[in-house]
Amino acid sequence: MSWRRVKLADVANVFNGKTPSKAEQRDSGHPVLKIKDVDDNGAFKGAFGSFVDPGFADKFPSKKLCIDDTLVLNAAHNSDYVGSKQYRAEGSVVGSLPTGEWLIARAEEDQLHPGFLNYWFRSPQARFQIKNLVKGIHLYPKDVARMEIPLPPLEGQKPIATFLDQAV
Repeated sequence: MSWRRVKLADVANVFNGKTPSKAEQRDSGHPVLKIKDVDDNGAFKGAFGSFVDPGFADKFPSKKLCIDDTLVLNAAHNSDYVGSKQYRAEGSVVGSLPTGEWLIARAEEDQLHPGFLNYWFRSPQARFQIKNLVKGIHLYPKDVARMEIPLPPLEGQKPIATFLDQAV
């Protein structure tokens, strides 16, 4: 199987979430996925703590989470923490609005399997590259989008991701 290296931007959309202002936050409504809603092991804690009016969330349809989106912490008070938390969107968070402290990588599924993308982000090589891209206390989508990902043919990506799913 031959692998090629491609810029992430050529096979995925990379963007930040949207942080609502305090005035836009509600006690109920459309769920917002905050950093604190995901534990240090990359698991959703099971409940949302923040919400916005559905009309607010509807203004940002492309930012709403899709199944298997990869989320990476892109801002923190300490540069060492940036990139340290990652999450693979599961069914319970689909449609929620991630805050701007999340960088989202969404695979173009005709070229890149979302599970393969998620495991690549978790690899030591990708994590090392991410650490080198941090500017101050931020990780910017344009910089992540320029990262090169080693890419096997699409038909080989799913078995790799499935194998890794079973190994975790």
